Amino acid sequence: MVISMRFMERVASAIRYHKRVYLGEFLLTAVFCLASLALWTIRHANADMRQGFINRLEQLTTDGHAASGPVVQAVKAGYATLDTRYTLTWLVVVAINLLLCLVFGWWSVRHRRAESEAYLILGKSTWSIAAQYVAESLAVFIAAFLLIGLATFLLSDSLNHLLVNQSRNALTAEFSRSVSNTTANQSLRTLFEHKLTEFTGPGLFFPGPPPNEPQPPHQLFGIIPTALVGCGTIIGGQGLAALAELSVIKHRLLHTVSSPNQTHS
Repeated sequence: MVISMRFMERVASAIRYHKRVYLGEFLLTAVFCLASLALWTIRHANADMRQGFINRLEQLTTDGHAASGPVVQAVKAGYATLDTRYTLTWLVVVAINLLLCLVFGWWSVRHRRAESEAYLILGKSTWSIAAQYVAESLAVFIAAFLLIGLATFLLSDSLNHLLVNQSRNALTAEFSRSVSNTTANQSLRTLFEHKLTEFTGPGLFFPGPPPNEPQPPHQLFGIIPTALVGCGTIIGGQGLAALAELSVIKHRLLHTVSSPNQTHS
């Protein structure tokens, strides 16, 4: 218990001492969290609209399905393309974050070389020193994550509305590339001919609750994946980079100590 308290005291003291460095990491972490939550939310909105499109399509007749085949396939393909794009973009964001963690872990040890050497001379292992540096970054990540989480919770309605509109605009662009307006209008006339439905053409392609019905609560998605991936990249990326650089520093210290002994002998 005493060891844990001392460890946390060193972590807190180091963050205060290197506050400018960790302020920069705080801002980068906040950007990562916001980007990750936005991508997960827009992907969830895209999946909801795609499922709503399929559900509403099932309300139409078989003849309508056949007549509007190209348009239906174009819409489905558009939703699938956007889902793949959002997933790949999130993976790129994670890869960039991992790369930044590797660079920061390496740079942090070099920037704190005198401190690292002092810990090594006192007999601390490279693992314990790296663990302290990683714990400092984890504390910064948690603070940034909580702040972004609170901000997005307070602004969830506006952010969700913005992201859903972005998803609809992206689908419209994908749909326009493969189907002309003339073909789309002809298919819609075939679909809605002699049919009474609760939705119109835009309501078929971009499903949502009717205006007179209660709107679903707005929320952002991807909280758990963002937290797990953020912590994982810090532990894996910064931890490995810090261990590698600490091993180099330790090797040089041992070489420096052994060199005078060899000279005297």
